[in-house]
Amino acid sequence: MENKAFEDVDLEAQDEVKKEKQTEGGVDNEGYQNVAVGVDEAGTGLAEEAARSNQRDAQMEPERDGPYAGMGKEVLLKYSQTAKWRGARWFCAFILVAGWCTMLAMAIYIIMTTPKCLPWWQLSTIYQIYPRSFYDSDGDGIGDLQGIISKSDYISSLGVGAVLLNSIFKDGDKDYGYDVVDFMDVDKDLGTLEDFEDLLTAFHDLNIKVLLDFIPNHSSDQHPWFIGSRDPEHEDESLYDYYMWGKDGGNKPSNWVSLYSGDAWTRDDGRADYYLHQYSEYQPDLNLANPKVHDHITNALDEWFTRGVDGFNLHGVSYIYENEDRRDEPDNPDFITDPLDTQRQYDSLLHYYTAEFGDHHTLLRNWRKGLFDQFSTAGTYRIMLTDSMSNTSYVSTYYGTSKQPEADMPQNFNLVKLGDPLGRNAPTTGNEVKALIDEWMDNMPEKKWPNFVMGNHEVHRVASRLGPLYAAAANMLILTLPGTPICYYGDEIGMEDVTMTLATTKDLKALNDPYRWEEKTRDPERSPMQWVNDLNAGFSSNETGTWLPVNENYKTGINVADRQLEEWSILHMFTSLTYLRTTERAFENTAMHHVHSSEEVVSYIRETSDGTGRRYFVAINFGTFLSEEDYYDMDPTLPIQGTVVVATDVNRMNTREGRVELNKLPLAAGEGLVVELDPVEGGASFIYNVLKMFS
Repeated sequence: MENKAFEDVDLEAQDEVKKEKQTEGGVDNEGYQNVAVGVDEAGTGLAEEAARSNQRDAQMEPERDGPYAGMGKEVLLKYSQTAKWRGARWFCAFILVAGWCTMLAMAIYIIMTTPKCLPWWQLSTIYQIYPRSFYDSDGDGIGDLQGIISKSDYISSLGVGAVLLNSIFKDGDKDYGYDVVDFMDVDKDLGTLEDFEDLLTAFHDLNIKVLLDFIPNHSSDQHPWFIGSRDPEHEDESLYDYYMWGKDGGNKPSNWVSLYSGDAWTRDDGRADYYLHQYSEYQPDLNLANPKVHDHITNALDEWFTRGVDGFNLHGVSYIYENEDRRDEPDNPDFITDPLDTQRQYDSLLHYYTAEFGDHHTLLRNWRKGLFDQFSTAGTYRIMLTDSMSNTSYVSTYYGTSKQPEADMPQNFNLVKLGDPLGRNAPTTGNEVKALIDEWMDNMPEKKWPNFVMGNHEVHRVASRLGPLYAAAANMLILTLPGTPICYYGDEIGMEDVTMTLATTKDLKALNDPYRWEEKTRDPERSPMQWVNDLNAGFSSNETGTWLPVNENYKTGINVADRQLEEWSILHMFTSLTYLRTTERAFENTAMHHVHSSEEVVSYIRETSDGTGRRYFVAINFGTFLSEEDYYDMDPTLPIQGTVVVATDVNRMNTREGRVELNKLPLAAGEGLVVELDPVEGGASFIYNVLKMFS
């Protein structure tokens, strides 16, 4: 201890000497060199002092067994290099990287397995309305736009996502909207443009889209264009080429037959020439090959889009173009001539030169790309539908291709073939139903979206074609099939055709062929909507009658008000199914697995494309006898039990909480069930997963 004390005293003395020398150097020596030397010596002295201080601290510091709070940098570095701390750092780094990789993998999995968001038209049920027959708001006996607006809440309650209005354009009072006088205006019987704007607002506020029927093939003979076209002295001679004139020296150009029976050429005395009309003589065909006509029609579509329309059904697209040489069409060898016919029938010829002819696909592609897509970029996707009565394989070409798309949904009319074509109650079979479904699904191009139509304004109502017993079953079928269902007003309450006579019929197609008027008339399926058990079924307050007669069966419960009061009605079933379609992923894809079909039943499974989520089994008896099948034995992916979620029969909804056994499932004629399947377990689960893997 004494030696240490002497050493400390000696060091302090040396420091004092150095300080004195530095002071002397600073006073006695002038110039930058001396100053620099002084500074250098001072710095050296400070460094030595710091070293001695550290040495003293180290000598005085007690020994430590491990890291401690407040340790110096050297000590910290010493301990951080030990194996334990290096391992801890690597472990933390591993956890960080592993966590990041896990989150990335989960994000990729979610993106790949989550179903893509479908556009509105694939999620919607489309409700087709014949405006003259839906609701009369002003008591003149004719339905109108304000009448539709007043029933918008009812339409919303159905669970539909879009309404398709049959033609509302100003017409010549011959074919009720399909003999167009002005493509830009609303017919006076239906209302005004302001009424239409109100209708758009009302439905858009309810998140319901509005689609219009549009007729590009022809106009009315009262259209200003045709009035000018048939006048050889009209100041605008270019109007002559707006229509399809014979230009054959006043001779009839060919043997072509009208869709409304009789010659497709009518002579105009003013022009001393024949004009073409694929429909009636009051509906002359437009010349869409004329750029001016093309532009006029395109501008009309543009104008309605600008007003807010969400899409169009392009009516009669297969008849837009014809053979320019006007070649005669050959006789149909399968047609049986009736000697009492007063008109030549459309089906008597093979329509090689007047149907599905020419460049109409190019026209649709150009409208799709240059008009529909243009407006789709501004918000709501604008949908294109088409209708064509050609065979399924040809109708499917209206989808176009992935690189050159055309219609989003060419309307599929396969199911309108079910039952009696004259509406005289003829049940079908499960096998026929399956065949018609498969015909469309097998011909549909890859990655396209299907649709199904059960009724419209040109075919007898399904409740009349199949019979009232099968009305609910038909609704269940169309609302559980893949794709978008297009439902006709009144079918949701089981409306039937109204009985007509030749004296009361107003349909131009029937009046043009009196001998065959019963098979030609479309009036029975266009009868007024049946709202209540009151005057005119609540359709109109007009005491002198309505534009078409109302079916008297509204007095026996076939009306909206009575259907709503029933414990379980076809209307309740309809809304339950539209709800199921919008809430269950199993119905949001094109996956459909047939289980069994026979003379009585058709049955299938709806499920997600990846096999996750709830699965539903649908079985419907379209036959005339009780069916009792062991579906469990027919399909290894089925469980033995399930729960009825929707049924055509109220008793099914109330029996033992709706539980059914699929190994012995009885179905009465006209009965249908939608069953939520129990999860498959054990060996059945393994078989199901294997089948899904190879499906």
